[in-house]
Amino acid sequence: MPYRDDADALRNRCELLEKELADVRARAKELASLKRTEADVAHELAKARATLDSLGASLDAVKIASPCKANWDDMVGDERVRFCGKCEKNVYNLSAMSRGDAEALVREKEGTMCARLFRRADGTVLTSDCPVGVRAKRVRRLAIVATAGGAVAALFGGYATVETKGRSKPAASR
Repeated sequence: MPYRDDADALRNRCELLEKELADVRARAKELASLKRTEADVAHELAKARATLDSLGASLDAVKIASPCKANWDDMVGDERVRFCGKCEKNVYNLSAMSRGDAEALVREKEGTMCARLFRRADGTVLTSDCPVGVRAKRVRRLAIVATAGGAVAALFGGYATVETKGRSKPAASR
């Protein structure tokens, strides 16, 4: 489109720039809204992760400020809880409980309790439902069964050999 003069060309250019600026401003509003949504979602995610960490890692975060020197075997009770005559408190064996039970107990007692536990080198607390311990127990059982099966097979194999050696061979017919 030919322009009559430079003023018309500049007016036309200004109209185009105003439309472009309005479009950019609308997109910037959308971006600001998205940034607020991003911040809200990130905040919710952080809260959810913190809650999850407090539930899942609470047992591994247990610290024993002053370990008791009382002998577990000298206490009266079962594998999960025994009574200590020295401090006159119940002592809970967290390692004899499932992770869920142990964590529920720690939350219930609000961390103020006497407990017995086994902590691995990586800092995790060993519990009765520990996947590594369960797997190791399964391997031990399998090894015992295999060894017993081998012993039985060897016993019967040796018995069968002894039986055939003791029998006389029938006379060959002519």
